[in-house]
Amino acid sequence: MLTRLLTTALLTLLLTSPASAWWDGGHKVIAYIAYDHLTPDERAWVMSLLEANPTHQELFLDKIKDELTGTPSEDARQRWYFGQASVWADLIRYNNGYSNAQSIKDSYDRPDRHYTDFAVFTSEAARLALKEHDVDPVTAWTPDLKEPDTKLNSMQAFAKIEAQVPDTSLPVTERAVELMWLFHLVGDTHQPCHCAQLFDPEKFPAGDRGGNGVMILGLKQKSPGDMNSDVLHAFWDSLFNGKTNTHIDILERADLLKANPALWTTGRTVIAVTDPLAWLKEGRAIAATSVYSPELLDRIAKGRAEVVEKKSRSLGTRLEHTVMASMPTLALNAYVAKARTIADQQAVTSGLRLAASIKRLHARSIAPKTE
Repeated sequence: MLTRLLTTALLTLLLTSPASAWWDGGHKVIAYIAYDHLTPDERAWVMSLLEANPTHQELFLDKIKDELTGTPSEDARQRWYFGQASVWADLIRYNNGYSNAQSIKDSYDRPDRHYTDFAVFTSEAARLALKEHDVDPVTAWTPDLKEPDTKLNSMQAFAKIEAQVPDTSLPVTERAVELMWLFHLVGDTHQPCHCAQLFDPEKFPAGDRGGNGVMILGLKQKSPGDMNSDVLHAFWDSLFNGKTNTHIDILERADLLKANPALWTTGRTVIAVTDPLAWLKEGRAIAATSVYSPELLDRIAKGRAEVVEKKSRSLGTRLEHTVMASMPTLALNAYVAKARTIADQQAVTSGLRLAASIKRLHARSIAPKTE
């Protein structure tokens, strides 16, 4: 019976991974926070690019009618655009659901941009046994690294964004695409499962794919979002979603964060940290201490491991290691409560940093050009 349950769960895992960071609720909450911290001129600059993006009809004009009825105010329209920009990089991962979806996916989807993983190990012995994975990720980008032939990770994508968004000599459509990636990647980099993956010689010799290889029995029932599996990564993604996720729902979740002054006090102390690599290292630290908590590592060590062969067009055939673990009720409840606290802070910090990034890029775009 246990084997049958494990097999069923693993099939569910395969259908739900790879996961994207923060579901729409989280990304939009972050975008709405950023919106509130920009000047009218900065918002107008963002809108001028978003309205020039090459998927404007399919993913903005056709979609806004479904969420904002009647004639929305300009403030409501702009705020919605910010939220839509934040999930654009996830929307283009699908080849159906809107017009020209396959063509848009082929043109703009860049799956490797969504993360950059540092290695986290189950123990010092594991680190020594797998020391080939104990290396810093590549973060450098130069203009000769052409996508899609070159697969950029999130850190390399940030460098490209920093160079191209304020460069008014480039086509506005290209700058718009990179700006939408900025909206998304600032959020991604503050979701700790997009900053690290777990290694263990026995359970995860090739890594757990940022928590996609870990399942905790009963975890989906603890999520506020509509999870259909117990995958650890999906749980962290789901923390700003609910049973319904309308524009109004997500605005209300943003308002709940505004009502907690401690989040903003902490967030404002780190706005000056503008280097995405520093954000990534913060995420790795959270992953090492809280995503892969000592209690969870103990349960993973005792959990049932399985290896599944998976095929994909981009990566070919590979083996994916998965572990199903369980946690005592009190320990699981404590883990969930801490995750929600961390997610709240990460969302506020991310929103403030997104606003600061936009301010910097806007200032550079309008600065007088020097010879």
